[in-house]
Amino acid sequence: MDEFYQLSPEQQGERLVGLASKACKLWNLSTDDIALIKIRENAVFKVWGLDGTPRALRIHRAGYHSNDGLIEEADWVQYLEASGLPVNAPRPTASGDNFVEIDHPAIPESRQVDVFDWLEGETLAQCEEAGASPEEMAVHYRRLGTLSAQLHNASRTWKRDIPSVRAAWDLDGLFGEQPRWGRFWECPRLTPEQRKLMERGRSELTKALREYSALPASKADFCIIHADLILDNVMVVDGNLVLIDFDDAGNSWPLFDIATSLYFEQGEPHFDHCYQAMLEAYLAVRPEFDAQLAYLPLFMAARATTYVGWVHTRSETETAREQGDEMIDRCCTELERWLSTSAGA
Repeated sequence: MDEFYQLSPEQQGERLVGLASKACKLWNLSTDDIALIKIRENAVFKVWGLDGTPRALRIHRAGYHSNDGLIEEADWVQYLEASGLPVNAPRPTASGDNFVEIDHPAIPESRQVDVFDWLEGETLAQCEEAGASPEEMAVHYRRLGTLSAQLHNASRTWKRDIPSVRAAWDLDGLFGEQPRWGRFWECPRLTPEQRKLMERGRSELTKALREYSALPASKADFCIIHADLILDNVMVVDGNLVLIDFDDAGNSWPLFDIATSLYFEQGEPHFDHCYQAMLEAYLAVRPEFDAQLAYLPLFMAARATTYVGWVHTRSETETAREQGDEMIDRCCTELERWLSTSAGA
């Protein structure tokens, strides 16, 4: 069965349809029309209820989350939903499970599967690609700033009876021996000069993040966050924003979410508008956070390194093959900018 991972994404998708069909029965969904929407690390299908209501069915990549980790994700996102936040929470099976683990003879290992509402709308990435003006993008980022602050406030009040098992985007998860997305300084696509820069960046960022994590405000703010608030994971539905895809959610600091939302927009015509709009809206909800914004450049640089780690450990993906060099160059630029400041000197 190892040949499964030698197949193209489209061929893998064809194999996964059988597993999706098996899962549909547990949610009382039709097996007549199962449409592959995308397959990257996870595979997403559009499926339909017996009443014709569309749903999104997600098949997780193997081994990324434990079952306990997915239980925690579902509990948290459903808590956010119950708190009034516009999030796409998992919908339980007919027996009340938020996800199931299923095997299929065409797939080499069992996979975790969950189901969500199908949202009719467009992502902020699609709005950007469609030519939204800087002013229009700033309106979206203002709303995103408000939502991010509300999410972080809700997360800080969320309590569990057992310790969190979600991966942490903390000092070890970013710069330890086994970072969450990989040892970025060992990416084989790095030139010798880039490797030296990554090693220096790792050393200096470790020192700076250790200092930041010791601050009382930092300790109070450490909570579960989305951790992947890129434009692809924010949808515009009936004129309102909805947050989707909490697959990378983990324990970290709110600044990591803010940096993620802004990082890839640097250099775009709308960046300055969006940067100002997002931070103003965020502080309108959480004014006490103002002093922490001085550390945003640190988190922009930290976020940059994770994408090089991703290129390293997800080298088989189309995105890594096609955009890996650009991600590395972008990270080098970010590190050089941060290292040139007094914080990184």
